[in-house]
Amino acid sequence: MIRLGTKGAEAVNDNGDRKSATVTAKNPRRGRFGEVPDMTAEEHKRRGDAADALFREMKRQIAEKLRKE
Repeated sequence: MIRLGTKGAEAVNDNGDRKSATVTAKNPRRGRFGEVPDMTAEEHKRRGDAADALFREMKRQIAEKLRKE
């Protein structure tokens, strides 16, 4: 998704003519969470492995609680 932003406000002359503002495409990585730094492939893999381990542990705890009931 590309968002358009303007640099400066729209200017209006004395005679009512409107001057268009400069429009630039914003970087989509700067969405809700601000600037996101690029990750190396190694860091991406490490974070993915950590997320997988966390999810497996969560599933294990849920299964353990269900077995006790």
